[in-house]
Amino acid sequence: MVTENRGGHKKPSSACRVNKLQGFGFRDGVRGPGGARGELVFVAGPATVIGTPTLFVGDLLRAHPYDATRRFSDDSELCERWTRELGARFAISDAHVLEVGKASWDEVVVRCRMYGISDEEVFRIGRGSGWSTRRQVASLLHPARVDFVEPVTRLRPRDAVTAAPFLAAFATMRYLSWAATSCRRMATNLR
Repeated sequence: MVTENRGGHKKPSSACRVNKLQGFGFRDGVRGPGGARGELVFVAGPATVIGTPTLFVGDLLRAHPYDATRRFSDDSELCERWTRELGARFAISDAHVLEVGKASWDEVVVRCRMYGISDEEVFRIGRGSGWSTRRQVASLLHPARVDFVEPVTRLRPRDAVTAAPFLAAFATMRYLSWAATSCRRMATNLR
C-alpha cells in the first residue's frame, strides 16, 4: 500500500494517489505504556477514522477543512463528514512515525482524558443530529471495542493475558473521562 523511495522512507502521498485514498494515518513509535497501545490498536489497512499523525490530500483539506467548533473530535468529524459527503476512503499506513513524546503513565492518563472528551463530544453531537439507536450503541461501545476487544483478539493467548490489564485500564479511564465530561456539561447546563 505504501511505496518506499531510495532512502527507505515511506511515501504515503504516492499511496494516496495509487489507492485513491484521501487520507493516511500512521502508527507512532512511542515506547512505554502509551506506545504499546498504539501497536495493538492501529493496524495497517483501511480505516473509517484516522487520528494523528495524519496526511490528507491538501487541496481537499483546504476545500473541506476541519470543523473549528470541534475541540477534541475534529479528526473523527472530518473523516465521517468526508466519507458521507465525498465518499472518501482512509487507511492506516504500515509506516512508523517516531513521534517525539513521553510514554509514561501520566501521559496515558492525559491521552485517556482527551479521548474521553472526544467520545463525549462525538456522541453528544451525533445523538443530537439524529443518530439511530444502533449508531448510538456503536458509539457507546467504541472505546471497549477499539481499546480492549480488538487488540486482545489479535494477540496470541499468552500476550493477550499480559496486555489485557493495561488495555482494560486504558478503556476504563477513557470511559471515566467520558462520564466526567458528561457530568460537567450537565452541571453547566443546569446553572
